[in-house]
Amino acid sequence: MTLGGVDYSTLMASDEAQAALTTTIEDTLVATGVQREYIKNTSFAAGSVVAETTIEAPQAEMEAAATLVNDKKTEFQSSLVGALQNSTNFTAVVGSNMTISLQEVLAPTRAPTPAPTPTSVPSPTPAKTTDVTSSARREMAGFALVTGYVLATFSFWQS
Repeated sequence: MTLGGVDYSTLMASDEAQAALTTTIEDTLVATGVQREYIKNTSFAAGSVVAETTIEAPQAEMEAAATLVNDKKTEFQSSLVGALQNSTNFTAVVGSNMTISLQEVLAPTRAPTPAPTPTSVPSPTPAKTTDVTSSARREMAGFALVTGYVLATFSFWQS
């Protein structure tokens, strides 16, 4: 948002005025319906005074907060001007003749979490068996232990 009629250098020279502006912006966002725990930071830049508030929330709630502030843009601007004009810590330093222009609020789109890269597993090689000579009958039992990939192949000889 941009605060017109406010001198950036004058605002930055007063910790009390900065604190009053930060608190008033954040309190007005909460009164508009944004959850306080999602408000992380408010910073200022030159250009009259440009105020930027960082809100961090789950994606669906970020989108809901952006929609809420955009839908209540006029009420937010009016409430903020009124609250700032009633803040002596703010008006004593920068005056009370100001305008507020709120740009459209956009929720950032978060990139999806990438899927894990599959690791290549070498093809299993046939197990080597030894020849068992015996007069008794030979029986062979074989099985593979599998959980997603062939982990091991077992061969048993019985005599």
